[in-house]
Amino acid sequence: MTTESTVDRQKIRSMVEDFWRSFLATAQSSPETSAGTIKQFEYQMEALASMMPPSQSQAFRKVVEEERDALFEEYRNSPDALKTRLGLLEAPPRSEEIIAAHDNARIVGAMQRDYADLQAIARGKGSISELGEKVDRELERKLRSYVASMSMEHAAEFQRVYIGEYNRLVRARLTGGQGGTGCAVVILAGLGIAGAIGCVSHMLA
Repeated sequence: MTTESTVDRQKIRSMVEDFWRSFLATAQSSPETSAGTIKQFEYQMEALASMMPPSQSQAFRKVVEEERDALFEEYRNSPDALKTRLGLLEAPPRSEEIIAAHDNARIVGAMQRDYADLQAIARGKGSISELGEKVDRELERKLRSYVASMSMEHAAEFQRVYIGEYNRLVRARLTGGQGGTGCAVVILAGLGIAGAIGCVSHMLA
């Protein structure tokens, strides 16, 4: 019997996945809390290992590291896919148009087409705040549909070009002969996007 057979890999995997759920749930909104989550997990794993015989504790630590590495690789390959599997996100919508992360021209074209949909939402009924939230949700939904199967690096590159073009279109709208509006456009790009969009009727309508 090998030392690894003395530990339950499935239980360890479940513990590591629980850690990732906690970590991903707080990583963007509260970096300090997420850092504490890492330390707490490591403390808990070390506490468990310390209660085992030496050979078993060594195997336990080894399997914990292997499972952590596997989850990190899964995240690196596709953050959205991991979040979906762990129940943190609904399955992302799939875009019918497949665009490579390095194809800047097609990314810009996709945003220009999507911008028309955002304008239609902004012209709808509701307060500025309500319409802004609707625009924000649709912008995030469309972006997720494009990057759902991309690696972390490719998704970040796609987002950089896509949101860059969005901001360009908004700035053009703000300065397109209507005078100053006093509005600010804020796009916070992280693992996903969370746009704080003010005066949406002036920006898009």
